[in-house]
Amino acid sequence: MNKKSKKIIVAALIMAIISQIILSCGNSETEQTQEAKDKPGEEAAEATEAEEMLPSFDFEGYEFTILNMIQSEHTYMNMIMEVEEEIGDPINDAAYKRSREIESLLNIGFTEVNMSNTYDAAKKSFLAGTPDYDLAMLIDREAMTLAQQNLVARIDEIPNIQLEKPWWDQNAKEVFSIGGKLFSLPGAYQLSNLDLTRFVLFNKQILADIQGENLYQAVKDGTWTLDKLISYAKQNSKDLDGDGKFDENDSYGLISVAHHLSLGLFFYGSGELFVKKDNEDMPYFAMPGNERAAAVYQNMVNKLYDGDYYFNTQVTKDNDNIGIAMFSEDRALFFAISLNRIPRLRNMDSPFGILPPPKFDEKQERYYCESGGGLIGVAFTGSENLERTGAVWDAYSQLSHKYVVPAYFEVSLKTKFSRDSESEDMLNLIYNSLRYDLGNVYWWSDIISKYNDIFTKKDLNIASTTDKIADKVNNIISDYINSFVEVN
Repeated sequence: MNKKSKKIIVAALIMAIISQIILSCGNSETEQTQEAKDKPGEEAAEATEAEEMLPSFDFEGYEFTILNMIQSEHTYMNMIMEVEEEIGDPINDAAYKRSREIESLLNIGFTEVNMSNTYDAAKKSFLAGTPDYDLAMLIDREAMTLAQQNLVARIDEIPNIQLEKPWWDQNAKEVFSIGGKLFSLPGAYQLSNLDLTRFVLFNKQILADIQGENLYQAVKDGTWTLDKLISYAKQNSKDLDGDGKFDENDSYGLISVAHHLSLGLFFYGSGELFVKKDNEDMPYFAMPGNERAAAVYQNMVNKLYDGDYYFNTQVTKDNDNIGIAMFSEDRALFFAISLNRIPRLRNMDSPFGILPPPKFDEKQERYYCESGGGLIGVAFTGSENLERTGAVWDAYSQLSHKYVVPAYFEVSLKTKFSRDSESEDMLNLIYNSLRYDLGNVYWWSDIISKYNDIFTKKDLNIASTTDKIADKVNNIISDYINSFVEVN
């Protein structure tokens, strides 16, 4: 038995499991119907396809080494890749089976090395020219910093990687590329980035009490909008303790655990981005002169803060636990939430459902769901055997998709999280509607944090903030582009 990581955290695998649920996304009835048919629970055809495409190599017992972070130091997202043994949990055991099958198929072993600072470790190793790691897991912005230094191999040029397949995140391709060059891509190999995906939960009992409509059908009909969410949210505002003020002891229509989560969920849900791409696949600051983006932001502020039906637990000292408690105790109709918090609702008595972020209005053609970022894999540009790296990396993603996705879908999704079969379709839609923004991935402190500050203060003057940061942001993006042109 090859050396394995000693840390086994099943929650990490759960994130990798859901991620690859079907690629085609849309809001028409035809597209929705097709999407519902094409689920990972029906894995027979997919499994056959994967088996046909799995590479056939003999790597003579080579130990494939993965550099990864230490899970216990990053509780806000799940990042474990390798598990040590079968423990009777279907999800854990599916991951174990994946790795053992790859070892047998390719005559290879796996070692996971965990460090607090994978960026420094990877950079030092890559600069030495004799890397200790075949695959390094980094925060996405750190991965691109190494790419700027010409230390990262372009994933679109690594042999044996099939980037067009569903075990690679198709929604991320157009964002992570620079000038048509793609250096890394999220995939089923490790999907902590989807652990931070934002969407909306709703309490079915509360919705029934206020005689609300079928929100699943509203999503399918394209009528699930922010206005609809607010109209129902206003009906569940109650000063439960009668003290004349609204705080964490009362009942609300909508709660969230962080200001940036709400901002991202509703702003990206409208289809807007802070950074977009031009015709040459180069990023640019998209806020100056963007009247629709300004209208989206001002509409959010006006409606979310109009009354006492919205509560953000970030104003408390224990925002996460308070938010989970409020929703679990039936004191919130809607919960703006990220996927990593879902397991904490396992013991909730009332049934709840899952919805994508609402549209800005019914004219919007489709739904969008923000991915909050996370870890991403990179390979060294001077690796002695990129063909081997590509074959192993792609097989790892393929078999994660083949085994771990169905295990989660059949066991965890139906019995623990969604509480109904219709939420399966909503998760399909959410994960096929992922939205990535370079303004969030690479330039949070220079862009997103500035807008988050004014959103927190209920400040409607978004144009002033845009004007203040525009020159600096444009220069940062320009320098970023030039660095890629120079070294790549």
